[in-house]
Amino acid sequence: MKIAIIAIGTRGDIQPSVALAVELKKNNVDVFVATFKEYEQLVISNNIIFKEIPNNPANRFSQKKKSNEVPQKFYDYLKSWLKESLKICSDSDAIINTPPFLVGMHLAEKLKVPFFPIIFEPIIKTNEFPTPHLPIQYSSSKIFNKFSYSFTDGLFWLRMRRKINKLRNDILGLPSLSFKNPYKKMVKQKVPYLACFSKILVPKPKDWYDEIQVEGYWFLKSDTEEFGSKKLNEFLSAGEPPIFIDFGSFSNKRILKQVNYIMQDLNKSNERVLIDAGDFNLESIKIPEKSFLLKEKISHEWLLPKVKALIMHSGVGVTHAALRAGIPSIPIPIIGNQYFWAEKLYKLGVSTKPIKIKKLKEGDLLRELNFLNNNNNNIKQNLVKLQREMKAEKGSEKTAEFISSYLKKYYS
Repeated sequence: MKIAIIAIGTRGDIQPSVALAVELKKNNVDVFVATFKEYEQLVISNNIIFKEIPNNPANRFSQKKKSNEVPQKFYDYLKSWLKESLKICSDSDAIINTPPFLVGMHLAEKLKVPFFPIIFEPIIKTNEFPTPHLPIQYSSSKIFNKFSYSFTDGLFWLRMRRKINKLRNDILGLPSLSFKNPYKKMVKQKVPYLACFSKILVPKPKDWYDEIQVEGYWFLKSDTEEFGSKKLNEFLSAGEPPIFIDFGSFSNKRILKQVNYIMQDLNKSNERVLIDAGDFNLESIKIPEKSFLLKEKISHEWLLPKVKALIMHSGVGVTHAALRAGIPSIPIPIIGNQYFWAEKLYKLGVSTKPIKIKKLKEGDLLRELNFLNNNNNNIKQNLVKLQREMKAEKGSEKTAEFISSYLKKYYS
């Protein structure tokens, strides 16, 4: 059995895909991960075969573009991804694919093999809550909840339909899809979705079908013990655990003013601060006196248990890593599903109330740090319970077992 995992996205998409590949390999599956060159070492260091997908769009917003250039750029990316994926997946028995544009769905249709789409948030229609792609976090209306998915999926499909159909025609020789968005068809056909998130944060909705797997987040386990640099370890052991700010998606010039507010408040707090600036240039910003600027790549699994609290954007990966490490969070979401995960943490009683980055002002972070200090005992109790439950989940293992079982039945 040969399975292709097409992992398109950021490290938050690729690392869980590698974790799943590791478990599939344990089940005697011939598996490879196709992703961008930047992640080759991550793949091969876990003894998984790497195949390259061209054109990482990570820096697509680094320069100002005209509004009509972005859709064309995505079309160019999709074209190159489909062309290369068709070559490297030609002899695969199944395709697993991360969310963007359902590249794997079109390939699977061409190759006539099963398709397993990965989802990193609950984007399948349910009457229990609205889609994570809207800023509305709660609605008691079952009708509205279901409609919210049709609305956002429909808008996306209307915008991308012509370009995707052209690629289907020109590269794959497939017929055009209709105006009806393909997500409805996938649900009707009971396509086996693979949910990469914890049941603690999102219990499986009762109106989802059996083939949708919600087993837990896919953490990548390292076979080797990790150690930070000498300077990092000296900083960590020189005093109280620091507040860790992981810029991640903060790395954008448009929020420079808000980042300055964060640094000013951290300086006033008198806390020790560990800063992962990512791609952000902090030269024009005065960083706190008791701070250490992290310049090395270090896993959350090693680092997070050593810090006091985490200031983050609340992407799905870092959200789960914070819970697993048992540390409280100050969520400052920026886009999309980050609002969804930030609200989940707050409702579980393990974080402060989320602050949208555009609404953040001077003094806000000091207030949130005071909240964590004043509610320290309750937050710790909640974290201990949730950390224990999350560590008991076997997300990647159980998902890999489901895939193997599904394919055995399919090909029997």
